[in-house]
Amino acid sequence: MEPVKGSPEEEARVKDLDFKLLAIYQKNTREKRIAFYEELCDFAGELKKKYPDYFDYRLYHVLIGSTPWAPCLKIDFPGDDSVEKFINSKMVGIEKKIKEL
Repeated sequence: MEPVKGSPEEEARVKDLDFKLLAIYQKNTREKRIAFYEELCDFAGELKKKYPDYFDYRLYHVLIGSTPWAPCLKIDFPGDDSVEKFINSKMVGIEKKIKEL
């Protein structure tokens, strides 16, 4: 199945968040990676409970590492439920390590 593509801006945003997720895993200790994964799973679970249409959000797929099988009608969740906000909050302290890549 071919991945669903969005606008060039959306694809750049998705690529950036994918890179950030990878950096969080690569630039942390094993214990911190496990803790982050557990937090990520909890966050994804809360989104599933709160939003029955969670699979229609493109950044939900980025968060869980899945490929949407149909065009996503929405990009990100609002406010504190934002996947982009969640990922960016976990980047604190990682930016310096990324520059060393």
